[in-house]
Amino acid sequence: MKVRRIVDNKMRDYGSEDDRTHTIRVNKSLSKKDPNLVRPVNKWASRYPGVLDTIVHEEMHAQHPKMTEKAVWKRTKGKMRTMKPEAKRKAYKRYQ
Repeated sequence: MKVRRIVDNKMRDYGSEDDRTHTIRVNKSLSKKDPNLVRPVNKWASRYPGVLDTIVHEEMHAQHPKMTEKAVWKRTKGKMRTMKPEAKRKAYKRYQ
């Protein structure tokens, strides 16, 4: 399945995922400004961990469409802790 990845800084939400069109949209501008998402998760955290958190969260929705929002939050948090720097760079680069 081919997924379209779009940066849409005009949307109201941090991100969205559409199963029908296989599209993931991320608002990088909003994610950068959120004080709750600015704290680094670990020593390899990017300059804008909130953006990466949003990207990982929406990618998780795309991979597991039937998973509840609470389960996606928990998995995202765990994945952010264990992601290697190279994986973080690749994820972030897909949304440039």
